[in-house]
Amino acid sequence: MPDVFGRYENFFIASSGASAAILGLLFVAVTVANADDADRKTRERRTVLAGSAFLALIDAFFVSILALTGGAGVFGVSSVLMGVVGLLGTSRLIPRAWRAGNFSRGFPTQRLNIVFASISAGGFSVQLGLGAALLADVRVQRCCAHWCSSSWVCTQAHWGARGR
Repeated sequence: MPDVFGRYENFFIASSGASAAILGLLFVAVTVANADDADRKTRERRTVLAGSAFLALIDAFFVSILALTGGAGVFGVSSVLMGVVGLLGTSRLIPRAWRAGNFSRGFPTQRLNIVFASISAGGFSVQLGLGAALLADVRVQRCCAHWCSSSWVCTQAHWGARGR
């Protein structure tokens, strides 16, 4: 497993750096943009949009940084945790988007908003499932390695004593 992560080291470095830079820009943009608008629905739409972007970027940042520091186990744990955080965040943002009118019949980007909300929830669900599968695979590999090494020692002890 370390060979696979070694091949993606540059990707994780670029992903964490880019997501950190865009997170900083997002913070500044939301702070400036929401300060001058008096319409409550427009502010709420911007907040929902910024919140969903924040969730995706913070996910990419933490998973990439943690993948650089550890192996497959750390990558799996960070994927599971960030999948749960993403699903919880999305479940809180969707009702806010609904109240702001993002899913209303007359809203110009209604269908696109529904598609993006579905992709967001589905993507975090897939991340959670794949992280759990990776953790299960790491555990199985560790158990098999332990079992194989202990059975090898037992076999050597048994056959070594008989061969003498």
